Amino acid sequence: LTRIVFGKEIAFNEDNPEIGKESSVFFSLNYKVGNNLNFNPSLRFSKLKKINKPGVFYDGYIARLSSRYQFNNDVSIRLVSEYNKFNDTFLVQPLFKWNPNPSTIFYIGGIQSSLNDFNLDPEEFNPFLINRSQFFIKFQYLIGI
Repeated sequence: LTRIVFGKEIAFNEDNPEIGKESSVFFSLNYKVGNNLNFNPSLRFSKLKKINKPGVFYDGYIARLSSRYQFNNDVSIRLVSEYNKFNDTFLVQPLFKWNPNPSTIFYIGGIQSSLNDFNLDPEEFNPFLINRSQFFIKFQYLIGI
């Protein structure tokens, strides 16, 4: 999947929102290995230039890899990793899913994001410098009355 966008967009993150010239490119690929394993890498470049003055509101990219392993019809795991160049952060989102029937579901997962000074330099690379961690569990069961 490829999507290219050119046009005008509002810079909402400014104190006084302004209209700028947007250029955005999105690439995505879905790759299946056997019957159980899926990989979905994607890359999004985005830039918003100021119209009446020099400079940009933002310019960067987000690289993302989502992988899923389906053990059987009921159980799967998913791992999403993402590098955000806009704020130089790296995040990881693991998820375990159990869905034995249409009215029962169990999720357990979380998210961990890196410090804002994430460095891709090989000598200083450490994706375990965690800034924020969140953990969640969801269990749903339909009780017939």
